[in-house]
Amino acid sequence: MPFSAVALASARVFLAHAPPRTVRYLGDMQPLSRRALLASLGLSASVPLSALETPKAPAFEVRTELGKRIRLEDYSGKVLLLTFWATWCPHCRNQIAAMEKLRETYAAKEIEMLAVSVDREGWKIVAPYVQEHGLRIPVSIAPPRMQQQYAANGGIPLSYIIDRKGQMIKDFRGALDEETLRRLGDAIQKAL
Repeated sequence: MPFSAVALASARVFLAHAPPRTVRYLGDMQPLSRRALLASLGLSASVPLSALETPKAPAFEVRTELGKRIRLEDYSGKVLLLTFWATWCPHCRNQIAAMEKLRETYAAKEIEMLAVSVDREGWKIVAPYVQEHGLRIPVSIAPPRMQQQYAANGGIPLSYIIDRKGQMIKDFRGALDEETLRRLGDAIQKAL
């Protein structure tokens, strides 16, 4: 087997037992990104996450301000852009504004969006923000367990693309501007 095939097989086994964003060096326990893992195995950092693994997205249940229940199962058969954000985060606010602008475009491409706030004050601070900015994308508050499962307490904004089968196919830490979100939507639609 060529080196890269052996390395890829090793990466698959290693990552199969590690939740997203928690892959770590064995020695000093410093965070190790998938990109760094691939590089350390002599693989191109451009190898897509799906070539290594297609982890199932952790099940979740959240509620909107009006109490509407939203679960991961509700998006079965649809592509979901799941974003963790906070009202105090400037990059998050920019990304949420860009998501709102693209809401209808994404819906036409069969891509759903869910913005999950990690604000500790909960609806007390999120509800006025949603109302003031006229957000129509679904917004909810992330329970602590969801934040842990999705590694949302390690930096925001954090976005995941979850495919129609409920598998996490891509993750992004850091802001996604409107143009990047537009290109991302086009790429997702071509892949459907």
